[in-house]
Amino acid sequence: MFNKSCLLLCMVTICAVISTTWGTPPDLFSDLKFKDAKQASRDQEKYLIVDATAVWCVPCQKMDKTTWVDPRVVSWIDERAIAIQLDVDEEKVGAQMLKIAAMPTIIVFKAGQEFDRVVGYKDADELLTWLDGILEGRRNIDRLREVAGDRMDEEGNVDIDARYELAGVLLRQGEYEEATEEYAWLWENMLKYDQAYVGVRLSYMVGDMKDLAGKHEPAKETFTALRDALRQRIDDGAEDRETLIDWVHLSKVIGEEDDILEWYDRMKSSPEGQKYTGSLRSDIYEIFVERKRWSDAGLVYDDPAGRVEQLIQISRADELPASMDEERKKMILSSMRRFQRTELSLLHAVLLAAGRNDAARRVAEILLHEQQDDDLARFALIKAALDVGVARAEHLAMFEEAETPGDQNKALRKRLEKALQEVDSEK
Repeated sequence: MFNKSCLLLCMVTICAVISTTWGTPPDLFSDLKFKDAKQASRDQEKYLIVDATAVWCVPCQKMDKTTWVDPRVVSWIDERAIAIQLDVDEEKVGAQMLKIAAMPTIIVFKAGQEFDRVVGYKDADELLTWLDGILEGRRNIDRLREVAGDRMDEEGNVDIDARYELAGVLLRQGEYEEATEEYAWLWENMLKYDQAYVGVRLSYMVGDMKDLAGKHEPAKETFTALRDALRQRIDDGAEDRETLIDWVHLSKVIGEEDDILEWYDRMKSSPEGQKYTGSLRSDIYEIFVERKRWSDAGLVYDDPAGRVEQLIQISRADELPASMDEERKKMILSSMRRFQRTELSLLHAVLLAAGRNDAARRVAEILLHEQQDDDLARFALIKAALDVGVARAEHLAMFEEAETPGDQNKALRKRLEKALQEVDSEK
């Protein structure tokens, strides 16, 4: 489950990844549909390997160019299995049936029943280690338990990669008690051994922990205890940045954001509090938006220019690899621009809700005249203003400037005109 912060992180990550060229599926994959491939694997007494993928999935494409064409992998599958690829966008029903939550997901069926699955990019060595383990009746989780060991070896080293991967697999396979133990340990210890995980910890891992807390009450109780310990430190005066950030994220994990808002309202106006609230603005903003506290959201950023610049950066074409396929570049840029358009439009609307009209108009000008001077941007600004309840005459002017308003936007125009009439009647 991804929030907006996670999505932004994903967008930035995509820009940094070296792309591969689109092409046809590797030769080892059969063109059989899942049902037929499953039956064929039973008839031939072979394993069935399903590679759940998507055209926009960079790790999937990388596996197509490396792992799935490795001669050792090709030989293993040719001898023992039938392999198919399942595009999650084209085969939504199948993806839902197989409970695909991330790509790539590779599933092995034995005698028609799922035996094991792994998620994420696997090079040839990693994939073959997993597949050879399956021949011995071992699942990935068994291997991960062995690799992760007892957390710390005789020399005091900890394999955080293995522990984090194990926690995720435990969660996905419903081993909630063990997953709770692993995530709690990782939360308190992972940065002691690997500072590179700081971004993952406050994004993807927080999402996993929230998912776990929603499914398993003991997990929620465990994470609540961690959160309460941090709150005690804050109450005792330890309002350092790291403590506050951890407290905020654990409060989000257990779905108790009221304390965050109470603290923010108490601290935001004090000179002492402002040095702490700055690093939490994106989290506070997200909570206000989720709760539709529009005017509060519009007051979070003292200077919205920083937020605007952040949103501008994610759609820079020159950040994409020069070698990237033009079709793929077009698709990725389209996704980035859509995210940018949605977020800038929302920022424009909440600034209006907060009475910060000049700042709101500046955001609209940046979107329309410096970033995306098109009808999609105009309609996004109008819709956001209507959703927030801050329609203005300037939004009608935007509609009039549209080159192709189209029949599909008649309802939007009627909604805008009605909102403006209501504004006039209240004057």
